[in-house]
Amino acid sequence: MKNIYKYILTALAFGMAVSCTDLDEEVYSYISKENFFTSEEQVAIYAGRAYTSLQNWGSEQSWLTMDMLLGDEACAPINPEGAWNDNGRYKELQEHRIPTSSKLNLMTWDFIFDGIAACNDVIYELENTSYEFDGRARVLSEIKVLRAFFYYLAADGYDNVPFSIDKMDTSYPKPKDRTYLYGFIEKEVTDNIGNLADSRETNYYGRITKGVANTLLAKLYLNADVWGHGT
Repeated sequence: MKNIYKYILTALAFGMAVSCTDLDEEVYSYISKENFFTSEEQVAIYAGRAYTSLQNWGSEQSWLTMDMLLGDEACAPINPEGAWNDNGRYKELQEHRIPTSSKLNLMTWDFIFDGIAACNDVIYELENTSYEFDGRARVLSEIKVLRAFFYYLAADGYDNVPFSIDKMDTSYPKPKDRTYLYGFIEKEVTDNIGNLADSRETNYYGRITKGVANTLLAKLYLNADVWGHGT
């Protein structure tokens, strides 16, 4: 009986030793670039990480709140029970006395520059991949115009802002003012608008098209005098 157990244990040990030499596995959660960047649809899916940044555009305590309450478009009233006071956050905006600790200001800033960082990531990958694929130029132009839109929001809200369009540059971004950003935004849009779709079909819903680019140019030109480019 002892010999039988010894033979069984020896066989198991041998089997385990053999099986442990082959650790290769087929991973289903990862798709290599050469197997993915093969069509405009797939490239657009990858670029979605930049578009996803727009989800917080209209959230309650983000850029839209700042934009509406700093102007005369809206106000946040307080009822007798103190509802909507939120520790005075909305009142600070309406009275134009925003402390450095303002949650709304921080969330707005993060929304803008998280979007710019996401665009830089996508642009870097699309510009530096060695693989050729359909729709590359169009999607690349979409994300460049989207980045220009984020910089438009930054300049419109803050004037002097850190400027970086190179994902690999790890130095602290140098600040650029509205005059510089005006030229950058205009050039980015005019250089890329020709590659954009002029279709409003379902497959381009939510993506940057020529209509979006022209709207951004119109908003830019309406601010020309304030941004130091008056004629």
